[in-house]
Amino acid sequence: MIFVIIIFIVVFICALKFDADITTIFWEKYGADLRKFYANKVVWITGASTGIGAALAVEAAKNGAKVVISARKEDLLNDVRKKCIENGAKQTDILVLPLDMCDFSQHTPAYQKVLDRF
Repeated sequence: MIFVIIIFIVVFICALKFDADITTIFWEKYGADLRKFYANKVVWITGASTGIGAALAVEAAKNGAKVVISARKEDLLNDVRKKCIENGAKQTDILVLPLDMCDFSQHTPAYQKVLDRF
């Protein structure tokens, strides 16, 4: 019982101090090297114009991935592209590909553009 209480206290203190849970802290320190993981890979992110999608695009680009960013709003995608480049991505490694995922007729031509580019 005392062991459970000690573990709870340690996890609680780590959560307060590091603003994360213990697994996040562990994987951030000892997890895979993202530069190696993303080397020579293409990452296609849909919904990349804002929020989590935009943040994921920036992180993938920062770590060396070739990134395709898609959403309906091209102007917002261009803003994300600029952020990717500001964080170290090469201009040639970022493809802005406006796309409405609900319009299935756009999928094949978009996929072909990605294959042609990368």
